[in-house]
Amino acid sequence: MATTGLEYVICAPYIETAGVVTYGPGMIVTHAIKADLSINLNDVILYADNKIDEAVKEFKDGKITINGSYLEYTAQAMLLGHEIVEGKNDDPDELVARGDDSGAFVGTGFFATVMRNNVQSYRAIWLPKVKYGVPNESLETKADSIKFGTPTIEGTVMTDADGVWKYESMHETRTDAISWLNDKANITE
Repeated sequence: MATTGLEYVICAPYIETAGVVTYGPGMIVTHAIKADLSINLNDVILYADNKIDEAVKEFKDGKITINGSYLEYTAQAMLLGHEIVEGKNDDPDELVARGDDSGAFVGTGFFATVMRNNVQSYRAIWLPKVKYGVPNESLETKADSIKFGTPTIEGTVMTDADGVWKYESMHETRTDAISWLNDKANITE
């Protein structure tokens, strides 16, 4: 399955009540450039009688790194716990980042366009529980040529109350992939 595109990065606040998972209203957090997902496993081998007797490989945690074209203040407030202070009169709003800010756990979703046997489809992924950290920034002057600088945010992927770390679904249309993700993220059209 060859991937030919990435779109629609969304997040929604994770809410767990008495072991039941729901999500607050979700939102598009950026226009997708790249998403890297890496998984760490508990990898344990039991040796007995001079050979491998048992082996366990199970999900431990993961890392999601998302590079996008922007990260709006509302997305930073949800993901990182920063505060948006409304500007007075004609002043612009301010984003206030404090040292003890801690964003919410969120569900994160996106979809990729894939090609298999010359048929295009859409692979939608929903990570039910992720905790993001403050992204690093690199800013530079344009000098002789213009170079785009885009934010990259990294999160820790973990299991939700049901022990699930990923949901995935294949769709025939882009619209179906978006609808499936909107349902997961509590995004109403």
